[in-house]
Amino acid sequence: MALLLAAGALGGLLAGLFGVGMGVTLVPAAVLAGPLLGVAPDVALRLGLGTALALTLPTSALAAWRQHARGALDVALFRRWAWPLLAGAVLGAAAVALVPAWVLARVFGVLALAVAGYLAFWPAGSVLAARPPGGVLPVGLGCFSALMGVGGGTLGVPAMVLCGVPIGTAVATAAGFGVLVAGPAALGLMAAGWGVAGRPWGSLGWVSLPMLGLLLPVALATTPLGVRLAARLPARMLRLGFAGFMALVGAKMLLG
Repeated sequence: MALLLAAGALGGLLAGLFGVGMGVTLVPAAVLAGPLLGVAPDVALRLGLGTALALTLPTSALAAWRQHARGALDVALFRRWAWPLLAGAVLGAAAVALVPAWVLARVFGVLALAVAGYLAFWPAGSVLAARPPGGVLPVGLGCFSALMGVGGGTLGVPAMVLCGVPIGTAVATAAGFGVLVAGPAALGLMAAGWGVAGRPWGSLGWVSLPMLGLLLPVALATTPLGVRLAARLPARMLRLGFAGFMALVGAKMLLG
């Protein structure tokens, strides 16, 4: 319980600070806590993914509202990527039910380390495009974000920065992307896990209602703190902080 509560508090803080979803903390915590609660590792992983996405919806909505109120969210980009992100999230949620648990863990770890390396070592002024493209890119971001249970920021922030969006604006806009990804992805995981054997009591598909009720108040309490902190940190510190955290998470998921 202490491990899950800590993951919920940290996840809410990071949702406000970096615009990421709850999966970056809750998925590893669920994998660690599963055996202690008598839950099989593959079931714990999928419950972590589904519950993280269900938690990401309200925490990202709160973060996006706070970021928009201070004028940091790029409304035009948010509108342009909305439908492709939604489509990708639906594809990702469907793939979770088909892909083995160990593959999900490896995908999570590799993508997290790639994000960390990019943010830490890619020159801040170097970009691959003058503006973020539409089409395939947001579809892919939505798909892999749903697979990882992380909302839209973990991959969306580096993708936007690589396309010339300042990191402060990218973090703020990614909070809105989290709402677009988490909603359909969470519903998809509820449907995908319906009736599957081995799930603990109180599971709605791959979403744990007891875990959701336990962590939601904690996550919502820490999300505004992250938004305020993001507004005060220098851009370079924001990049390195994001990179360091993603490196730790990626290493944990790859090494077990």
